[in-house]
Amino acid sequence: MRKALNTSLMSAKGLIMAGGSSERMRASGTITHKALREVAGRTLLQHNVEMLRSHGVHDITVAVNEAEHDLLAAASRFHLLIEPKPLGTIGAARLAPPAETLIVLYVDNLTDLDLRAFVDFHRGSGAALTVASHDEPFRIPFGQLELAGSWVVAYKEKPLLPISISSGLYVLSPRAIDAIQPGERIHAPELINRLIANGEKVAAFRHQAWWIDINDEAALACAEAALGREVAR
Repeated sequence: MRKALNTSLMSAKGLIMAGGSSERMRASGTITHKALREVAGRTLLQHNVEMLRSHGVHDITVAVNEAEHDLLAAASRFHLLIEPKPLGTIGAARLAPPAETLIVLYVDNLTDLDLRAFVDFHRGSGAALTVASHDEPFRIPFGQLELAGSWVVAYKEKPLLPISISSGLYVLSPRAIDAIQPGERIHAPELINRLIANGEKVAAFRHQAWWIDINDEAALACAEAALGREVAR
């Protein structure tokens, strides 16, 4: 799933978020942080590093909790951003090396999203922050009525509805980074709502790329099956 090297991302920097405690994955009994779990022969951390590098992004920082000693050792080849306390899902961006374009990835997400198109869209939009977005189908557990006043015009039993969700990839401009206080614990939804409240533009880059969120053994198996087929080709 590698992309051809391009020069438009040479000035961009990458931040891989791996500062969580991996509670959901460890609830299954494993002691290994999810960033070090393997899919198709490589750890999730390695997959994310390779994604950035394959697009020409080589200035990479990895945010890691100071208590995760094995992960700290595995990420020691990169710029390390050690979180002495949890900074939420986006707070580490304020402490990352200064960047005009900061691409934020989460270590538990895998995707073949075209980062060049993502960053080009962000730069062209003038947004302070751009979030990758795709439609995910969710089944409504009730019967859905379509009404015209008091009249029922359609009845759908437990329909499968597409919902626009965050794919967990962001591009931040300095304006978005500056909206985070140094050392502040803040999650991505809070930052986005803060930017909107401050009159900043937040854009959505809609895509149909392959994507999976890996937080448990079942998702890990699904990712293994998908990438295993790709490697076998």
